Amino acid sequence: MTQYNEGSEADLSENESIPNLREALKASQDKTKELESQFAEVNSQLKQFQARDTFRSNGFSETHADLFVKANPEAEITNETIQEFVNAYDLKPQVQKEVNNTGMNNLSSVAQKPNDNLSQIGTAETQQLTKAEYKKLQNSDPTAAHEALIQGRVQLREDNVLGDSLNQ
Repeated sequence: MTQYNEGSEADLSENESIPNLREALKASQDKTKELESQFAEVNSQLKQFQARDTFRSNGFSETHADLFVKANPEAEITNETIQEFVNAYDLKPQVQKEVNNTGMNNLSSVAQKPNDNLSQIGTAETQQLTKAEYKKLQNSDPTAAHEALIQGRVQLREDNVLGDSLNQ
């Protein structure tokens, strides 16, 4: 039997000798461990991302998602498991900030066609504005003041460079 082992070793080429094969096996095992480590890290990051996305879509904070993943590293991320977690720890959804539409309504009124009502003296929608009226309007409604300036309804001095560029 020893002859067979010696003969089989003699049949291997230099690159395929037992020490070289052991070295190659060790290198491949090291590479496998490295790849498994990378896979575990990427899998963890994916799970974290999925948890944050699911928590955010259910109205909860992303910090709740981080807590969920740390507390349940092997749990599947579904709406049901998240609801169980939220109920177990009595977590409250984030309060959504409501958009203030009054500012948008004011902007839409600027774009409306000016009134022909001359009783509104000194407003951007009607007639020429004096310098004082323009400054007052600029403080109260800068958009309307700018519109009046662009339309040429602000009385400017003759030597005003800005006035020259607007009148062209």
